[in-house]
Amino acid sequence: MRKTLALLAAAALAATGTSAAAMTSPALIDPSSLAGPWALSSGGKTCHLALSVSRAADGRTHELDPGDCVEAGFPRLRGWSSEPDGIGFALDGGQVLFLSKEEAGRFSGKGRDGRSYVLTRNG
Repeated sequence: MRKTLALLAAAALAATGTSAAAMTSPALIDPSSLAGPWALSSGGKTCHLALSVSRAADGRTHELDPGDCVEAGFPRLRGWSSEPDGIGFALDGGQVLFLSKEEAGRFSGKGRDGRSYVLTRNG
């Protein structure tokens, strides 16, 4: 079955003139382009945070200064990582808040808590 699927995939690529090498995943957004001050909004509340390019202790995410986000009632942000199509925040309990890139300086998404979040460049 796997061999058949592989042959079908190869035939489809050949028919479209696309090589397997050309089918690569998109590049990650450069973390240095995301470093600096941001505003996170949800449910009529806004908090301010700062993203850093320094690696967090877990080795998988980058550090951040959560600013006034916890006091404003937002989930506790533990770290962040750039993704090909957005940004992911590590939260308490191993959860992740993923925000999709809408345009330069603006990301949005829905958390597991059901709330909609918008992250905008601040400054």
